[in-house]
Amino acid sequence: MRLIIMRHAQALPHGYAGDHSRSLTPIGIEQATAAGVFLTDSNFMPTQAIVSSSARTQETFKLLGIDVPCEVSDKAYNASVSSLTQIIRETPATECLLVIAHNPGVTELVNNCGYESVMSPATVVVIDCEGNPDDFDPALAKIVADFRP
Repeated sequence: MRLIIMRHAQALPHGYAGDHSRSLTPIGIEQATAAGVFLTDSNFMPTQAIVSSSARTQETFKLLGIDVPCEVSDKAYNASVSSLTQIIRETPATECLLVIAHNPGVTELVNNCGYESVMSPATVVVIDCEGNPDDFDPALAKIVADFRP
């Protein structure tokens, strides 16, 4: 199984709207579009996506330009690393799963897989995993690529 973990692109600061409804900035729009080009050009194409229910994550997904089944998940909104791990494990088997969510959960998840940096907005980390999603174990994962716009 391949796993693609992405942090949403740059969003408007707190105070412009409630946290859940914050949308992307013009820079965030450029970042999400660039991440989509990276995924397409690198042939890291998901077969399914799970996207947090926030406006900024959904907007990020749409700007990737990837046409795959997408589950919008309230559980992924500001999810902890343990919640994100559980979301991955509960996903039916798929060849390549894209998860778009929030810090600090996404950074902690990829750090558990061996990625040694903080995920800034629109960072993409591509991970190869053994087995199906229900077998997901970060200790057995291998980072194969990353992208920072």
